[in-house]
Amino acid sequence: VRLIKEQPQEEFAPIFSDAWTGSRVWGAAHVLTSHMSDLAEAGGLRGARVLELGAGPGMCGLAAAALGAASVALTDQKAMVSLLERNIKLNPELGGAVTAAELNWGGPHAGVAPYDVVLVSDCVNILYGEASFGQLAGTIHALCAPRGVCLLTHAERAKVGAEETGFNRFTRLCESRGLSVRRLECVRAPAEKEDSEDIGLYEIRHGGSSLEAS
Repeated sequence: VRLIKEQPQEEFAPIFSDAWTGSRVWGAAHVLTSHMSDLAEAGGLRGARVLELGAGPGMCGLAAAALGAASVALTDQKAMVSLLERNIKLNPELGGAVTAAELNWGGPHAGVAPYDVVLVSDCVNILYGEASFGQLAGTIHALCAPRGVCLLTHAERAKVGAEETGFNRFTRLCESRGLSVRRLECVRAPAEKEDSEDIGLYEIRHGGSSLEAS
């Protein structure tokens, strides 16, 4: 998969703005892509309809298309769509399987068919505001098919030993919507992963209990 990882000079955004954080490939994306590669070896993505939320440059969604997904929708805020479109054009071998569109978490999703697989990489972050936790949980609930799965990676940046974290709050908001959150073992941790961060891999589904270890 070929990527432009940052916006052009004329589109640079202030550091820590949504556009700045969204234009980088973070370590959590490498962990999620590695897990999808393992799934693909068992045919787990073949023929699937895939949605990536908060796609940034679109690395995870583009990888899903390369690994056999039937269709992939890369979504993010309006400011990121042009970068996603450029990265789709850089990968013509994927044909028309990949599209880019604006999608704001928590917005109306009426008429959108649910997806077999929803991808979320490093999107549970207080930088996006406290309200974003519930908006993301609600969007996963609305757009993940009843028998589908959301694969999520999260880089925990809270202080070691902190009792309350943004991810704890996000998990409770998922539970309140009838979603289960289960941490999976990262079989392969790529070299690109930031050594200073605890990157977790999670599976979110409709129903069930939360945060069971696999």
